[in-house]
Amino acid sequence: MSAHFSFALIIYIALALISFASSAQKVTWLTFDFPPYYIVEGPDKDKGRDELIIELIARQLPDYQFEKTRMPSSRVIEAVSKSSNRYCILSIYNTPTRQKQITFTDNFSTLGLAPAIIMSADLKVATSVRNTGVISLAYLLQREYRLGMPSGRSYSVPLDKIITSEQFQQQIHVRYGTDHLQNLFKMMLSGRIHMILGYPDELMYLADELQVREQVMLMKLSEAEAMSKGYIGCSKNDWGEAVIRDLDKAMATVHQQGSYKKILKYWLAEDVSELVDAYLHE
Repeated sequence: MSAHFSFALIIYIALALISFASSAQKVTWLTFDFPPYYIVEGPDKDKGRDELIIELIARQLPDYQFEKTRMPSSRVIEAVSKSSNRYCILSIYNTPTRQKQITFTDNFSTLGLAPAIIMSADLKVATSVRNTGVISLAYLLQREYRLGMPSGRSYSVPLDKIITSEQFQQQIHVRYGTDHLQNLFKMMLSGRIHMILGYPDELMYLADELQVREQVMLMKLSEAEAMSKGYIGCSKNDWGEAVIRDLDKAMATVHQQGSYKKILKYWLAEDVSELVDAYLHE
């Protein structure tokens, strides 16, 4: 084989690969600092729950190019909601309001404990409530407990109805920008707010990171279901409608994998493992 022919062959292959790469469907995943779902620093960097699930999906879609773009969590929903964008989020609540601007998978992408509140352990709460670990968010707000929460989130229709009610706006402090949960913890421990709304795994993860687990208590909410389901959401346009069908098929396959179940359970307490199993076999 001549040197000229070999060189020409190499060029041809390189151009073919470039052409294939450019024709492959690309998905840009929006990520944000949200441990333990996305972990941007420390020994567990890039090993968050949602990051690992994206890797499982990628294995099912070898013809796709996956990229990640990090932005403040307060901007994520706005970004994916613009029809001119081509973004996807691995796990968000599927609500009627969001369906107007975001297209969702039919299959859920994540399973986790339902939203809860964390409060100072020395806060006065009825003994019966402490024993059951369940309380009503509306009840607490009616009694003028001050609630802190990050901006730009949905917590399910029943809870969203409570936190957006005009009746309770004076008791709710919404934190914007980065490090919002860390700042909310500081506010709670200094007595500026009484409680924080979030997900049990993220709240307790941060309590451990800040070394304040003994100073706080986690309470389930009577308005919330036992488990919460997150769905993949993509920008609602022709691109998003096409991509979401492939992501949905991939997610159905991922559901059957033991590695998926392992990822879901990793950041959850052992006593909810059976609950995860039950939802996966519905």
